[in-house]
Amino acid sequence: MSVAVDASDQIVLVGDFTDHVVLGGLELTGAGSWEAFVARLSPEGAGLWANRIGGALHDEGLSVAVGEGGDVWAGAYFEGSVEVGGEVFAGTADRNMLLVNYAPNGLKRWARAFPSQGNAMSNGLARGPNQGVFAVGNFVGSLDLGTGPLQSAGGMDIFLALLGWDP
Repeated sequence: MSVAVDASDQIVLVGDFTDHVVLGGLELTGAGSWEAFVARLSPEGAGLWANRIGGALHDEGLSVAVGEGGDVWAGAYFEGSVEVGGEVFAGTADRNMLLVNYAPNGLKRWARAFPSQGNAMSNGLARGPNQGVFAVGNFVGSLDLGTGPLQSAGGMDIFLALLGWDP
């Protein structure tokens, strides 16, 4: 679970739930065992929007960052396949890294799964230059962040990457 606050003191949360969750009065219902969520709340805690990221297996929201204009970046991992705003991604590993960008009103701008052989997840996000985002996380095996596969040194390795607006 992670939290960020924007310039208007609105709160953005990512995390996971089973069955259903109520976030500031907005209810999400799950479709599998564990689902990820991204939600924006007013400074008083009222729900402004909430989105589910999920599939039949375990999905978990891990990291969040908010841009100057209020856009939201969310990092998650999923097992099997996952649905994000009507788009389905099939995983290539046990735990697959996912990055989603939302407009300030909660509409998905884009989402991308990052191919790996092993496990990969983004544990932290921070706003970068030119509408990019820094992602830090870990992986086992290999991970392709868009510039070709990174190979682990045999165990769990870390990565730090600056990803562009539309990686």
